[in-house]
Amino acid sequence: MSENLIYKEPINNNVKEEKEEKEENKEEVIYKETPFRFCVVTAYCLLSFANAVGWVTYSSTADKYKEAYNLTSNQVNMFGLIYMILYPIVCIPEAYIVDNISSYLGLSLSSFTTLLGSLLKAFPNKIFLAYIGQILCSVFQPVILNSPAKISAVWFKDENRAKITTICVISNNLGVMFGIIFHTFFIDDNSEGEEYKSQFEKYVLAEFILTAIFCVPTFFLVRNKPKIPVSPSQNQYKAPPLKTSLKLLFTNKNFNILLVCFTCIIGVWNMYGTIFTPYMAKYKISDSRAAIISSIANFAAIFFAMIGSYILDKTKKFRLILLICNLSALLIMVTFTLLLEFLNNLDIIFGFSIFLYSSLVGFLITIHTNGMDYVCELTYPVGESQSGGIIMSMNQISGIGLTYLGQWCIDSISEKKYITNIITCSALLISLITLWFIEDKLLRHEKENEGKLISEE
Repeated sequence: MSENLIYKEPINNNVKEEKEEKEENKEEVIYKETPFRFCVVTAYCLLSFANAVGWVTYSSTADKYKEAYNLTSNQVNMFGLIYMILYPIVCIPEAYIVDNISSYLGLSLSSFTTLLGSLLKAFPNKIFLAYIGQILCSVFQPVILNSPAKISAVWFKDENRAKITTICVISNNLGVMFGIIFHTFFIDDNSEGEEYKSQFEKYVLAEFILTAIFCVPTFFLVRNKPKIPVSPSQNQYKAPPLKTSLKLLFTNKNFNILLVCFTCIIGVWNMYGTIFTPYMAKYKISDSRAAIISSIANFAAIFFAMIGSYILDKTKKFRLILLICNLSALLIMVTFTLLLEFLNNLDIIFGFSIFLYSSLVGFLITIHTNGMDYVCELTYPVGESQSGGIIMSMNQISGIGLTYLGQWCIDSISEKKYITNIITCSALLISLITLWFIEDKLLRHEKENEGKLISEE
């Protein structure tokens, strides 16, 4: 067993008396899910979707945008990198706001800055406004990405949390997928110069309108928490102070192991999400076919994640499910590598790539969605946003590193196509090995069962 710190909230005499009174009236504790919980989830998903659309505003039409506004590739890429760069910088203080002050405040600030940033981006002729707008859209993104497990814990019972966390995470992925194609409704493939600029203005204006519609519900439908706790783990729950939380996290062996595992898994996912088209081009797969493979894979991943969350809610076998998904992803990547290296028929490669890459992405996103709940189970009573936020911060850093490494392999050692695949397989193997050493101690689930036993007595 790992020697993890155990947090005990300091109590004064009044609190002690309240606890003694609670001990005498255990049977009077009521746990209930309110129908309003679905309004909270809906508002969150709309906000997350809108923020994700803003992430790819410029990268989705990067080549034409660069030419029309006389920018360099690095200047255009910076619009997307702003999100990744700011994330680890602001993550911890924003997690503190959500866990220790008010989740409503955090999400409202995120909604406001996303809306304001989208408005500034609607003036594309002012490049400095576009950068400021992108900074505003990204500065409170950690609140959004760190909140799925928080929302599911506060508003839903133990047996429904994995499904709700998955739905919340997927809403962001759907926003990215929609954002990639949104510009095609307004910008003609053959447009150039002033014609392109005119179409781009309509595109960013339409994005602002969509953002406004999707962000406004946050202010009216989100609440900090329900009046009646939904489960024992949320009954009079109060997150530890920030300093204590950080100490609890980094002295928790299970958390550190999962941090390494996620750094590898999500780093790989982010890498392929960024360089998949040039990666497939090495094997003579056209851009259009690569786009088809990627699109099908992203949609298939949603079904993988939902099935995984359903099984997880029924079994609570976090470690086993993650091990199966990790091993499956590794075997699929090895098979994918052999297929790309030794087959020459492009039609056969294309057909098998759809199946293999869809399965790979499906297992990776299942690890991601289920892992967001797993880290909360392993680190309770640390706030969900703080534990998940640190995990996500490391994912962003590893994603940037692996993306640049993968792109360098494509550009600089293109004759050794397999190097990128070796990097991927190595990352998946490291995550599998580290995951094996986790002690499957579900602290939050134990709290739930403890409360159920008390109520039955």
